[in-house]
Amino acid sequence: MFNIGIIGPGRVAERHANALKIIPDAQLWSVAGRTQESAQKFVNEHNPAAKIYDNYKHMLNDPDLHAVIITTPDNLHADQIIECSKSGKAILVEKPVCTSIESAQQILNQLTATPVILSVAYHLRWHRGLRHIAMKAKNNELGKINKIKLRWGVNFIDHAKWRLDPVYGKWCCLSALGTHLIDVVRWILLPACGEVISSRIHSEYLPNTNVDAANSIRMQFASGAIAEIDCSLICDEPFSLIIETDKMNVHGDNLAGEIHERKLFVGNEQFIFEETNLYVEQLKAFIDAVRHDNSPEVSLAEGLRNVEILNGTCHERENYISYS
Repeated sequence: MFNIGIIGPGRVAERHANALKIIPDAQLWSVAGRTQESAQKFVNEHNPAAKIYDNYKHMLNDPDLHAVIITTPDNLHADQIIECSKSGKAILVEKPVCTSIESAQQILNQLTATPVILSVAYHLRWHRGLRHIAMKAKNNELGKINKIKLRWGVNFIDHAKWRLDPVYGKWCCLSALGTHLIDVVRWILLPACGEVISSRIHSEYLPNTNVDAANSIRMQFASGAIAEIDCSLICDEPFSLIIETDKMNVHGDNLAGEIHERKLFVGNEQFIFEETNLYVEQLKAFIDAVRHDNSPEVSLAEGLRNVEILNGTCHERENYISYS
């Protein structure tokens, strides 16, 4: 049995814990919260036999714990990743992996000294339609990609909680949606278009705050391909995608909606969606990578590259962070 602990029993942790119930050879082994009461409440719902802690460092001392899922606020990730690495625990960390170039370098230094499997939880990598497009792009079946456009809005700002507090998070909309869409774009375009060579982000803020409520992200790839991303937490707009190539167009509508409402056309070919749990597929892939000591689907290097783009340090030059 593969034993997984969760640091940060909250809304996103619920999705991981529910996914664990579906995976027969893995279990929720322990939970660390800010208080024992919050941890106890969480395990009562998901696995009453799980161990509880009010200090995650104590949880990491457990020799029977195989891996940790970090679902805490963004600004806490770096220290927790470093401690997990020191303890030899594999890590699945919610996105973004961290919030600054300095903390990114600290993570990289520590994992170089004490290597463990680390994967970043960009669960859209297991979206069947997006995966279909990414595979076709990798196999050069789409033609020369000229432009990709993604739009997504979720009226979530009133429920953003810790993302509204700069103590816990550097970004709001960028953390909730923008980082996901940056990852989707790089995932699809990277094999055929090379790396991002320049990027810029324009943000709209809540009045009298530094809370980004909507973002426009523009990226250029080595091939000349352009990416345009628009996301918002103050309005609802279905997740849509357009890819323009010299061979065909790809068009997707309502890609995060109900299965029967999703539409995706690759040229004239319509993709047929089937029900799938992205969190289950993500966890299965992570557990498999740990068990077989394989590279994870979303590596630390990819997560840190995303952080560079979020921080605006991608400007037609070599990577700011030196990846091993």
